[in-house]
Amino acid sequence: MVASEAQRLGVDPQVFQQRTEILLSMLIDIESDWNTKAINPESGAASLYQYLVSNNDPGKQNGSVHTSINRIYAVLERQGITDAQPGHTTLSWADALYENPSLILETGIDEQQIMVFSDIVQRSGSDRWLRQLTSSDPVEVREAALQIYYRMHHTAPDAATITVAERDADKYFPIPEITLASN
Repeated sequence: MVASEAQRLGVDPQVFQQRTEILLSMLIDIESDWNTKAINPESGAASLYQYLVSNNDPGKQNGSVHTSINRIYAVLERQGITDAQPGHTTLSWADALYENPSLILETGIDEQQIMVFSDIVQRSGSDRWLRQLTSSDPVEVREAALQIYYRMHHTAPDAATITVAERDADKYFPIPEITLASN
């Protein structure tokens, strides 16, 4: 999935794979501090990437779990897997999660990474930041990672979350110190 997206974006697949893995780790660190059972007491967001299990609106999709599962199928369809619809692929875990979003607390890291990656690449405007993630300039890479987080994942972070995001961006995408030569 990641390699196909790198090809679609026209970026180096190895760099894209590496930076995507780092980005996904950074997002987990920001959202849950690697606690698979983390639940936000205010929003009900749960697990590694803090998925909304329910939006409490019976007329709409059931939170971000449903949205992410739908986006997995959209990415697969874009990649030429024509039977990419719920119940018609080998993603039985996704189908089960779609039926019961509370299973997010039992869903493994690999599956959650597929969910969050699919969600990010399907969002409007993500291509710009995903391409920038492969830049040779560490400042641009760090900025891309933060913009992906702020615009594509946690779209309304509070001040405390922004502080954590900035700290974790420094940890996962450090900007090398420039040492000036002395005369």
